[in-house]
Amino acid sequence: MAESDGCNATVAGGRRAANGEGYLPPPGWRPVNDPLGTGGDWLPLSRAESRVWSLVLASRGIPYRQRKVGGGRLLLVPESLFIEARRQLELYRLENRDWPPPLPESRPLPENQLATLAVFGLLCAFSFLIELPAARDWLPRVNWQIAGSARAGLILDGQWWRTATALTLHTGGLHLAGNVVFGILTVGWLARELGSGPAWLLVLLAGMGGNWLNALLQAPAHDAVGASTAVFAAVGLIAGLNLVRYRRPLWRRWALPLAAALGLLAMLGAGDGRTDLGAHLFGLLTGLVFGVVAAWGHERHGRPGPWLNRLLALAAAGIMALAWWLAIRS
Repeated sequence: MAESDGCNATVAGGRRAANGEGYLPPPGWRPVNDPLGTGGDWLPLSRAESRVWSLVLASRGIPYRQRKVGGGRLLLVPESLFIEARRQLELYRLENRDWPPPLPESRPLPENQLATLAVFGLLCAFSFLIELPAARDWLPRVNWQIAGSARAGLILDGQWWRTATALTLHTGGLHLAGNVVFGILTVGWLARELGSGPAWLLVLLAGMGGNWLNALLQAPAHDAVGASTAVFAAVGLIAGLNLVRYRRPLWRRWALPLAAALGLLAMLGAGDGRTDLGAHLFGLLTGLVFGVVAAWGHERHGRPGPWLNRLLALAAAGIMALAWWLAIRS
């Protein structure tokens, strides 16, 4: 029955007795987990409790020794410091009695996945139509890829609409399918959490912000297309929401969404040589900032009502329509 000492010394001996677990501490030492402070029976500590109490005593410079007894542990302190040790442990208990605070209450989320599926369905239809030869007779006669791509030099020259139009263009079916699948998962969650209108407006603005920031750091000839910037913006929005929601519980709880977002960027955002890592990174970071702001607004004002939700959805659709109108005219 080995003992450990907070002062890195070995406890000598120890006397057997008929009370408690049949163990008496060495002379001059006393169990700090003696519930009544009488030296009679004591309450065994769990391993976790013993570790925490040991850290409290060590931080106050109070020597301690541990002993495994039965199914628990004893924590011994010098008799001369018994009262001070008990006082420090009580102070620790009072300071931490409400820690960690309870997690936010879960609430039922609305079933609005149909709107999310409809938007991604429109994206697929648009991507199909602009490549369909038969549709060229009634669509505007433009090269959609050239007119709407996120060419860095043109964006910085004032063609801001390219930060939006590039989100609707893709290089092929596989590129489109990947963004649609991950988009349904991420934007779908946001739409249920915030409402479809706020979710789509935030995803669009964060995606546009990611493309604009990327243009600042790229060569003027740099060109990119794809909804992946908006998808990573949605991931950043989710992380930002959870950073605020779990800011009071243990740091591991609110750091987890951020770590997951960075892990997703590392796994999916780096890809091959054609993958625009900068756009993915800036989409993620922009979404993170927007998510923190949205979370504060959500906590203060709650979910938007039906009319505001529709207004925000129309605003997102209006921004995209205006962007493509300007792209076609230019």
